[in-house]
This record gives sequence, C-alpha cells and structure tokens, in this order.
Amino acid sequence: AGTVTTAVGANSNVTATGNGIFTDSVISTGLTTIAVAGKVTGGSNGISATATAGSIKVTGAGSVTGTTKAGILAASDTGNIDILSTGAIAGATDGIRATSVSGNVNISGTGAVTGSGGVGIAGVSGTGNVVIAPASTVSSTGGEAIRGQAGGAGTVTITTMGKVTSNGIGIQGITDLGTTTITANGAGAAATAGILANGA
Repeated sequence: AGTVTTAVGANSNVTATGNGIFTDSVISTGLTTIAVAGKVTGGSNGISATATAGSIKVTGAGSVTGTTKAGILAASDTGNIDILSTGAIAGATDGIRATSVSGNVNISGTGAVTGSGGVGIAGVSGTGNVVIAPASTVSSTGGEAIRGQAGGAGTVTITTMGKVTSNGIGIQGITDLGTTTITANGAGAAATAGILANGA
C-alpha cells in the first residue's frame, strides 16, 4: 500500500494556474497526507485530493484558496477523509467539500471557511459517519453554509463554535437510517432556515 505525503512549509507560498495541490493515489490503499503551514492558491481548486481505496488527511494552519473552484476538494471511494485544524479556507464554489462512498468523513477544527458560489462546508458519505465541527466562522452566498449528509445507517454530527452565515440554509443535516445531531454554539444568520434536519 503506497502512501502520498505533501507538505507546504510555514514560509512558503504555492500558487498555480490549475490546482494549487493535486494528489491522486489511484488504487493504493495507503494514506494521502497533505500538510499546509504556508499559503496555497489554485487557479481552480486550492487543494484537490482523490483516492480510490485509500484515506485522505489534510491538516495545517496555512490558508488555502480556490480561485474558480473549491478551496479544498477531497474524495475517496472506500477510504476515510479527515480535514483537521486548518487555517482560513476560501473557494469560489465550495469552501470545503469532502465525500466518501463508504468511509467516514471528519471536518473539524477549521479556521474561517467561505464558499462563495456553493456550500461553505460539505461533508458527505454514502454509508459512513459524517462529523463537521468548525472552530471558526462558516459562510456561503450560494448555498448552505454547512451541509452534512450520510446514507444508509450513517450518522451526521454537526457542532459549530463561530458564526454561521448563509443566503440560504445555515446548517443542514441529512440522513437515511442514521441519526442527525446539530449543536450550534455560535450566532447564525440565514435567509431560508437557520437549522434544518432531514431524515428518511
């Protein structure tokens, strides 16, 4: 099982016309780790990480910007996805979008997250559990500020600390057979609904 490791130092700036950082572990079952202590700016996605069978982990206090697409885009078929303790994240579409077909998704400890044309933070799993726990503000002008969704018996747990702002729904949790738990500890401002929980 091969592994992929990418690191951006604290005094480093990475700028690209395409993806700021792009990884694809293909069929490897190893872990992809992306550590950002500096600044990453992509002309499309800030970070794009994909895996078929492996897990993906993104960490670091550096900032990430996707100029025309997402700030952080992470997707795996069967692996887990962890996006932890980040700096400020901004995307022209979604701020952070993490999806796994059958693995767990954990987006926690994030800095300020902005999704201009899409969702601020989206965590989605086909059958696994989804945890979204930002440490700072989350805002979106194009969709939900936070969307957690799990199919099958997967659960969704959303806990906020900072202000959540959206032109649509502030926080939305969706499950099929599992439970949805939403705890909002910060202020919220939403045009459509502050908190919306849906079950099958």
